[in-house]
Amino acid sequence: TGSGLASLELGLPSYLSNQYNLGFFYFQQKEVGFFGEDSWKVTPKLTVSLGLRWEFWTPYKEKQNRLVNIDLNSLSPTSMQVVLPGSTTLSQVPGLPAGVISSWEARGLTAVSADSIHFPSALYPHVWNDIAPHIGVAYRITDKWVVRGGSGTYYWPMPLSQILQSSRSNPPLNLRYQNDVNSNNGNNGVYALTVVPSLSDMLGPNGTATVSPGGVSPSAQNFLVADVNHWNDNRMQEWTFTLEHQLASNLVLKLSYTGNHGSNLQQNWDYNAPVSRYNYQAANGVLAPTLAYMRQLDPNWSMTNSYGVLQHNGYSNSHGFQAVLDKRFSSGLQFQFFYSYTHAMTTNDSGGFSSGGGSINASATGNGSQGGGTSSSVPANSEILGNPTLSDSQRLRLLYTNSSQVPPQRITWSGI
Repeated sequence: TGSGLASLELGLPSYLSNQYNLGFFYFQQKEVGFFGEDSWKVTPKLTVSLGLRWEFWTPYKEKQNRLVNIDLNSLSPTSMQVVLPGSTTLSQVPGLPAGVISSWEARGLTAVSADSIHFPSALYPHVWNDIAPHIGVAYRITDKWVVRGGSGTYYWPMPLSQILQSSRSNPPLNLRYQNDVNSNNGNNGVYALTVVPSLSDMLGPNGTATVSPGGVSPSAQNFLVADVNHWNDNRMQEWTFTLEHQLASNLVLKLSYTGNHGSNLQQNWDYNAPVSRYNYQAANGVLAPTLAYMRQLDPNWSMTNSYGVLQHNGYSNSHGFQAVLDKRFSSGLQFQFFYSYTHAMTTNDSGGFSSGGGSINASATGNGSQGGGTSSSVPANSEILGNPTLSDSQRLRLLYTNSSQVPPQRITWSGI
């Protein structure tokens, strides 16, 4: 009818759904680190500090092996395969109802163990090369002038918040039982408006259209993939330079510059992306299918936007200046005044406490925003006008822009 209410009254809703989700995980991770540091007073005016740190985080493990990934080398028009950790089989995953498993099997999903295909056993690679040097220098020019400088490297793994929500929504741990009439026969999403309804399309005692265990949509299924071929821990390299001057006996002025460069940052990439309608029609000379999954290499998986492929090749750069006026407590008065200016640019503007792309109720067609910034995906060539042959670095550069998470200027003061 074109009217949702009228369709419902006739018993002809175009879409029905009911969602099952596992909901809770017991994540485990170990951290090991070694470090050494020392300081030398080279001259009465010059002090040098050196340090070296090595850190290792094990890949996240779920206590009952309720995690899945996809081997990107297995993508094909006929493949819908997930990978389970170690030697785990699908029937060994606790808390996963037989009806959910049979529904996904009917949809075409198969599962293999990581060990059987020589995939990383934990579904994420181990990272062993997090070696972080540090150096600091302080030089007293005069009794009232001091200059300080330093540089250091820092590492951190993927935050748990960015894997928890996304992992529990990956098939077959999550299933939305649905009856999508508009997807019948791949009829460009207009089946309900162009075909005379049959008994199987209708609800009620005489109809069979129900949200059944076999009702997995034929459309592409959302999955957030960790690309084991482009995986690393996030890295930040920072350098600072500070000039301090004593203005009075208890009053100090500090002028500082801080720069940093982030690399190996978590980055979403559009993978197995649908060819844009324009590019499809320009290349084939025919009207493009309305249903996006019919324009993909592998029509089974949706790996774009908020659901995508996680790699660690994002980057950022920041330059900042800070002025501090510090009045130490004397004569009943203490105060501090700070002014800072920062210019930060990045390829991934996700907030530090965001849940990552693909939370349980996120839209697969959204921009990936999960609060506290946006986690944009690097577009595939097939999504860009004219289907160019841009390299990975050129397409990543399209996302490199000013950060919305770091205010350019900030003034702070306090006093007693």
